[in-house]
Amino acid sequence: MVDSKLSELPHDGKTSGEIIARAPWLTQGYADNVEASEQLWAGGYLHTGDIGVVEPGGYVRIIDRIKDVIKTGGEWVSSLQIEDLISQCEGVSEAAVIGVKDDKWGETAARARHQESPGRRRTQREGNQGTSENPRRSGNDFEVRNP
Repeated sequence: MVDSKLSELPHDGKTSGEIIARAPWLTQGYADNVEASEQLWAGGYLHTGDIGVVEPGGYVRIIDRIKDVIKTGGEWVSSLQIEDLISQCEGVSEAAVIGVKDDKWGETAARARHQESPGRRRTQREGNQGTSENPRRSGNDFEVRNP
């Protein structure tokens, strides 16, 4: 687990970084794509494209894919963690989250498409305003914004 400068990160179960690997049986690169192969093996390690943490016991927990992480205000927010939170809302059976470009923050306001559980009826108490803990609903869309 390393940061963007390939420095090893603490095995504390909290600090996230990119998962890299090096072994003789790993691919040497992409066929007929030298540039992509050089990016894949930057710094002498195979870059998996996965973000994870190493637990104190040495176990690796994958958090998300680098291309799916929402980069907002210098922080990386896992789309998978937001999807997990939304799917815990009563009546939601599926959720998908993407980042939306923002001039100030880079990306912000994750848009989520959800599928309500069969037979679910929304009540009047479920308003349209919310925060990241209680997303705003509009039809089948959620909108999560930084407070």
